[in-house]
Amino acid sequence: MPRSAELLRDIHETNLMYLLLLQRLARTGNLQALAGLQISVKACQWLVGLKHEDLTRLAKCSVLLAQLNPVSYTHLTLPTNREV
Repeated sequence: MPRSAELLRDIHETNLMYLLLLQRLARTGNLQALAGLQISVKACQWLVGLKHEDLTRLAKCSVLLAQLNPVSYTHLTLPTNREV
């Protein structure tokens, strides 16, 4: 497989994982996590209504959807035993 095709496949897979994560957070109402990702309420409502096929189709763009920002480790917390 040519290198560019492999990279595009990796982007598609990453996008799908990101969209599935966002949808799961929106469905469970994890407001703290969604606030950290700066996702609007309207976008959350839209994500909740999407089917798996819709997410797969959206993931197949050539642009990486996840935006990774530097994180201050002082703001990270470990989950409690109840959350694991």
